[in-house]
Amino acid sequence: RLISVEEKTVVDNIVMAALTEIEQNYQTASLNDVALRFNVSSAYVSSTVKRITGRTFKEHLMDKRLSKAEVLLKTTQISVNNIIYMVGYENTSYFYRMFTEKYGVSPKEYRKAKVK
Repeated sequence: RLISVEEKTVVDNIVMAALTEIEQNYQTASLNDVALRFNVSSAYVSSTVKRITGRTFKEHLMDKRLSKAEVLLKTTQISVNNIIYMVGYENTSYFYRMFTEKYGVSPKEYRKAKVK
């Protein structure tokens, strides 16, 4: 279906707001906050982000948090548990699982390999 210029602008604004929310507030970013700002449902924001970018809000957010954790592991001596908290994760085992899935090693192994 064809969409109007106004609808395309709204869609673009929602996607930009979602990505900006992740970039600026990755520790606490919320799909719901973006939805409230535009008076639409979280499901609409989620499906719109996925349709336009090819990835979900959650995937974008996870990538941002993991890349921030990666930088902190490489450049600081902050404990892994504190890094997990600092980048916005509350579930340690979930963080370890996602980090290992993305980088192929645990956070501690990653730090050892990168800080030589």
